[in-house]
Amino acid sequence: MFQTSFEKMDIQAIAKEYGSPVYLYDIDSMIKRYHEIESSFKKLYHSAEVAVSYKTCPLMGVLTALHNEGAKAEVVSEYEFDLAQLLQRELPGKLDIVINGPYKTDRVIKSAILHGNRIHVDHMEEFYRIHNIAKELRKKIEIGVRVSLGGHWNRFGFPANKTLWSMLREVQSSCPWIEIKGIHLHIGTAIRSKDIFRQASNELSGVLDKWPFPWPLKWLDIGGGLAGISPRWEEKALIHALPSIEHYAQAWLQPLSNILKVHQPTIILEPGRTLFEPFGSLLSKVITCRHRDTECQSLVVDAGINALPTARVYRHPIYTEQQGEIQTDIYGPLCLQADTLAKEKRLPKLNAGDFLLIKGIGAYNQSRSVPFIQLRPGVLGLFRQKLQWLRKPETLGHHLRLEAWPSEKYFV
Repeated sequence: MFQTSFEKMDIQAIAKEYGSPVYLYDIDSMIKRYHEIESSFKKLYHSAEVAVSYKTCPLMGVLTALHNEGAKAEVVSEYEFDLAQLLQRELPGKLDIVINGPYKTDRVIKSAILHGNRIHVDHMEEFYRIHNIAKELRKKIEIGVRVSLGGHWNRFGFPANKTLWSMLREVQSSCPWIEIKGIHLHIGTAIRSKDIFRQASNELSGVLDKWPFPWPLKWLDIGGGLAGISPRWEEKALIHALPSIEHYAQAWLQPLSNILKVHQPTIILEPGRTLFEPFGSLLSKVITCRHRDTECQSLVVDAGINALPTARVYRHPIYTEQQGEIQTDIYGPLCLQADTLAKEKRLPKLNAGDFLLIKGIGAYNQSRSVPFIQLRPGVLGLFRQKLQWLRKPETLGHHLRLEAWPSEKYFV
């Protein structure tokens, strides 16, 4: 059974000092997981880099800690690109940035060309925009191309079908200011089966066997997709074991062995969920018990689905310091029918003032939470075994600063 560092701490004392609800992020364990990812791939192949997914957890304190350990940045928007450049000022060396996503502004493209950041092209129009900006700057750029192997995860990139290479040869011949040097692939999210990655690797190997250019493939970005610990609502499991990075690395690299031998590319990984999700928790207080009998109870807590949007998809594991089991439904404080955090959980009898630790919430809840009815909680980070603020709780003043009416006297 996966346990967090926070289960070993006095969660009531944390709430008393820092308030409730509050997010808890174990940066120490994230750093350990990062090194596990990097070392597992480097044991099997000499050149591997880890570019952490900003959209999964855009907390500056978390990202800075990982960059200080050697992690690169993977961004999918101008906002994230600007955040990476801002963090770069805090780092002793250059921060390599991988730029993905379907919308790249001209400003981001120009900066990427000038600073040598990797860009992965998502659609045809981007080739020509990048080429024209590079031509204007009189500076060639090496680019990558996102490909899709089909299946349900096919919105992004170019289908890896029989016309792929002829299309890319035509683009390359008409765009002399770019050089196609890399391939990018991302097959999905929350994947637990190593066989799915192995199948994708086998398909990708067949595609890359027909590499059409006179120069070798310089880098191969295989994305992320590995799961965390939280089961989906439709699954029966209460909690999942944290997936093995060693098995993940073997599934990807073994089918690609010939490609790696011939081209010697750098392998790029983009972990998100498996790096962040297991090591984030949300500490929440029981406000009231709406209903209780001998077999079940319904609780209302002080954290809503606005702060935990992933609860719509995942049945996050829940820890309490009390003992016993009774069927439990958990609702948030929002005036919203959908504000449900858990259904039919087996938990102890809990009363107003007791605390829950909702586990496995470290992915996407910072980037997707919203100030709907309730403001967003603050975030604490466990770094070098000490708790410290990563982001203070939101206040009314934070929102009034963005308002332009009725009077400046309100903007405090």
